[in-house]
Amino acid sequence: PDDHEGLVIKDINGIVLFKVQRGLSNEIKLYLPSGTCHAQVIREGASCWHIYVGKQRRATIMARQLVDNHVFHVHELPEPYPERGAVTSTGSLPLPCLSVRGDWATRSW
Repeated sequence: PDDHEGLVIKDINGIVLFKVQRGLSNEIKLYLPSGTCHAQVIREGASCWHIYVGKQRRATIMARQLVDNHVFHVHELPEPYPERGAVTSTGSLPLPCLSVRGDWATRSW
């Protein structure tokens, strides 16, 4: 869904890690509980998102269509981190550090 206002990300103990706020049409901002913007998630296409901390791309999320839902692969990028706007091919991504299977539209994982 496009409405992320009021959404919070908590750890397993229920402690709030981030508050989520919608930015531009292709952007979501993650705020620390103190109110400081920590990261931006920018959608780069139908199946690709980049996570930026400052101007550095720290991770890329790629969605792959399965028969009944999607799998989302999170690729943590090594240093030196690419700058915003740097072009990288999906073939040069490291192996995913996390894979999540689910449906984005219904938020079921």
